[in-house]
Amino acid sequence: MKVCDKCGALNSDTRFFCVDCNEKLGDPVSDREQGALEQGLDTTLENLYNQNDPLHVSRFDKVMGWLSVIGTAASLTLWGIGLFTKRDFDLLWIAVLFFAVSAVEAFVPKLTWGLEKLRLSFYIANADDAEPGMFYKVCRKASLLICTVVGVVGLIFAAADFRHPPVAAYIADIANTKSVAMSSHSRDYINANPEKWDAILDAGDYAVSVFTEQLQSADQTGLEEVLMMQAIMEITGDTTLSCADKDVFLFDLYTRGWDAK
Repeated sequence: MKVCDKCGALNSDTRFFCVDCNEKLGDPVSDREQGALEQGLDTTLENLYNQNDPLHVSRFDKVMGWLSVIGTAASLTLWGIGLFTKRDFDLLWIAVLFFAVSAVEAFVPKLTWGLEKLRLSFYIANADDAEPGMFYKVCRKASLLICTVVGVVGLIFAAADFRHPPVAAYIADIANTKSVAMSSHSRDYINANPEKWDAILDAGDYAVSVFTEQLQSADQTGLEEVLMMQAIMEITGDTTLSCADKDVFLFDLYTRGWDAK
C-alpha cells in the first residue's frame, strides 16, 4: 500500500501516481504502518455506519443508561430505607419507573424497536420489514433524556423528605415503650419519649399529612392511631376533636378545613 504525501489517499502498490490528485507516489509503507492504516480505516467506517444506525448504543446512550442504573439503585435503596423508617415516598415509584424505562431504552434499543414493530403490525403490512429512520432516532434520544431527567427529579423530591424526621417510626417507638407498657393513658407514653414527641410536633404540617394518610389506611383505632390523633390536635391547635374513632376524627378534621388526605 502506498500513501500519497500530498492528499493522504491510499493507493495500491502497483500505482505510481495518486488516484485522487495524480501526485507521484513514493515507496510502499511497511506492514506495520499498513496494519495501522487499515485499522484506522475500519474504525472510521464503523463510526460512520454507527452514526447512521438509529439503534446503535452511542456514548450518550451509555451515559444516560448508567445514570439510570445508578438512579434505580439509589431509588430502591431509598425505598428500603423508607420501609425501615416508615417513611412514605409518594413520588419514588415514578423515579423507579422512569429510570427503568431509560435504562432499557439506552442499553437494549432493539427491544423497544421490536415492541414498536409489534404496534405497527396492527396498522401496516410487512411490519417485520420496517426499519427505524432518523426521526425515530431523534425521538429515541429525546425520550431517553426525558425519562432520565424525570427519574432524577423524582429521586430528588423523594430524598428531600429526609429533611423531616421519621414521624411514623417515632409514633411506633412511642407506642412500644416498655417502661410504660400496659398503661391506659397515652400521655404516659408521650411523657416517656419527650424528645421524639417534640420532633413530631416540630414537623408540623408534614406530620399532619403523614398521620392523616396512615389513619385512613388503618384497620382499627389502636394506641398508635390515638397518638397520631393527639399529635394532630397539638399541631393544629384544635383540641376539641374526638379521639374515640379515627373515622370520626378524620371527618371532623376535614370539615374544619384541614386536608385529611
